[in-house]
Amino acid sequence: MMQINHQDLKVLRVPRELRGNVWEDKVLKDKLEEENIRQGNGINDDYQPIGDLRVQLIDMDRIEQITPYSNFNTVTDIYTMEENMRNGHFEKATTLTNVNNDGEYEFIGYIPGNYLVRFIYGERELLTTNKNSEKVYEGQDYKSTLYYEENHQSINPDGSPNYWYKDTESRANDAQDNLIRRQKINLENQDMKFHVADVLNYYENKDVLNYYENKNENYLKELEDRSKLFADTEKLILEVEYTQRDSKYTSDKENITYEVENVEFGLVERPRQELTIVKDIANIRIIANTGQTIFDTEQATNNLAWIKPVRRPYEFRDDRIGMIQATVDENLMHGATVKILYNIKIENTGEKDYGYEDGSVDKAFYNTAQPSPSAQLITTKAEYILDYVENNLKFSND
Repeated sequence: MMQINHQDLKVLRVPRELRGNVWEDKVLKDKLEEENIRQGNGINDDYQPIGDLRVQLIDMDRIEQITPYSNFNTVTDIYTMEENMRNGHFEKATTLTNVNNDGEYEFIGYIPGNYLVRFIYGERELLTTNKNSEKVYEGQDYKSTLYYEENHQSINPDGSPNYWYKDTESRANDAQDNLIRRQKINLENQDMKFHVADVLNYYENKDVLNYYENKNENYLKELEDRSKLFADTEKLILEVEYTQRDSKYTSDKENITYEVENVEFGLVERPRQELTIVKDIANIRIIANTGQTIFDTEQATNNLAWIKPVRRPYEFRDDRIGMIQATVDENLMHGATVKILYNIKIENTGEKDYGYEDGSVDKAFYNTAQPSPSAQLITTKAEYILDYVENNLKFSND
């Protein structure tokens, strides 16, 4: 029988720690200008910290007793989870913390087990916390940045655990948005009528957040319902001794730390959808009060200057306004009729995005910026065009 001297046994009281950073990924300028695709590189190499997020450490061993992991991670809607949390099922299975102003978060004192880290953005409480910032991070305007599933598998092909979070040097994004919730946001916001735009377009005016918070709680709740989103990491298998990083032995003290570092989450702005309305004069006709046609033309002619407008792609504020100037005898112009024919054209000038008719996103493009062969280019359609004429003019469809 082996005897153990109790004086050699030591209880290590160093708590386990898990920490990481939340940041906005810088958009690649060349990619945007050359390919019209808004994306970052998925790496935390140009640190732009985000503080308006909440992070949750979820014990998957306890969750699986209620909902299988495969369903929970890929199908379950956030509202289903919140309902279960309100019913008390997940109270002991989750730990919640806020990201500080430097974009840092940490969990201390968890026990060995299987976990995932969930990043929640667009919550009502967080939408009103950073009123001095020009940016508010929510799911309508932002998404998880580049994410490569092949680098984050929890199980190796041979069935052994894959400690994908062991390599913390690359600082790559480790979480992807829940695409079921993303589809719901897309469908709820696809009919961009005035009320929907009014709710979502809060960031244009710094005073609007105060308005939502203090004057109209229903608007703020609707804003959360239309934009709240979450992103999950793959499962982290945190065993008893796996991430033993640093061991220091002395004659009277042993210090062993268990730290998981740099579990990262990056956000990037979603592709901007844009419609450009081009309104041109196609024909001008001036008829004297005698019935004589003075001008009937689509271009410059004698005594009529026609300067076409100059348009610059994606820089409409720098457009040069065109001009038509007719020189006509005053006697002929008195009581004359001027008829102007307009051509109005709507162009999709937004940035590239891919998805499907049911509102679901193309997962390949969403995570890697490379569209699937079956994915469709997303376009925006205008249901109505409203225009106006001067008070001294009359409108006709002819």
